[in-house]
Amino acid sequence: MAYNIVRFTFSQNWVVPAGVTSVDVFYVGGGGRGAGDFTTAGHSGSGGNGGVVNYTPNFSVTPGATIAVTVGAGGTGGANGNGNSGGSSSFGSVTAAGGYGGVDPQPTQQTNSGRGGIRGNASAQTAGKGGDGIACPFYTSGNKYGAGGAGANSAYNMTSIQQYGGTTGGGNSGYGTDNTSQNKGQNATFYGGGGGGGAFSSAHTYSFGGNGYVGIVIISY
Repeated sequence: MAYNIVRFTFSQNWVVPAGVTSVDVFYVGGGGRGAGDFTTAGHSGSGGNGGVVNYTPNFSVTPGATIAVTVGAGGTGGANGNGNSGGSSSFGSVTAAGGYGGVDPQPTQQTNSGRGGIRGNASAQTAGKGGDGIACPFYTSGNKYGAGGAGANSAYNMTSIQQYGGTTGGGNSGYGTDNTSQNKGQNATFYGGGGGGGAFSSAHTYSFGGNGYVGIVIISY
């Protein structure tokens, strides 16, 4: 039975307490940034993948030892085209990769993370919802980690067409009137979440992908 839960939301070193010889480790890479629109192809952006979610029970540690903990950054950017990937998170020797950034027409599948939604197109008018994240086993309820961002629609003026990020924390897609701030994909809002895709617009001024959210490392002992 676990008596202590420690959350790492930034990179640091952790000193193993006296008497502790193993810990359970839940670790999530940073989420990928959603893609902005593709100016030459006339496509909207797909969502960024959520960071990879891994769980390693009974990880051996030595009392008094110092363990390096790395928390992966979320993918950021503010440009059209492909989104940047998130950074890896690690606890000692175990690592969870960051989520892939959104690409045209869709992100690459990643094991144990939320997949970003595919982009829509002008004829189908339908974009993809972000994949759901994964719950932490240390909590009986609460948010999910590593949710994917949503893909955006590529047609102008589709104010009613918006897709939503995975549960919970993936960024929603851009939408709305051509060349307004609503075209931008929304940022992810929870650990490991991928950013939403940017909706296509004629001048491409606001059609950026949303940022991914930082990863996290949680241990229990």
